[in-house]
Amino acid sequence: MRAKKSGPKKLDLDTINKIRILYRNGNCTQCELAQKFNLSQSTISKIVNNAIHKKTNGINISGSAEVKFTIG
Repeated sequence: MRAKKSGPKKLDLDTINKIRILYRNGNCTQCELAQKFNLSQSTISKIVNNAIHKKTNGINISGSAEVKFTIG
């Protein structure tokens, strides 16, 4: 019997902010955060470097999505 693959893990904004604060303050390495939050080190890297889970004007942008606004 095969183990079921789970899909991408959804992270709430509180968890994302905790990860960024812990890393920014030098309390944890990316590897330690990955173990603590059960994520890969590469996901932690993307979070702390704002490559994913950006918060811009109340809009969550994930990945390399491009958002354009037209006024007028």
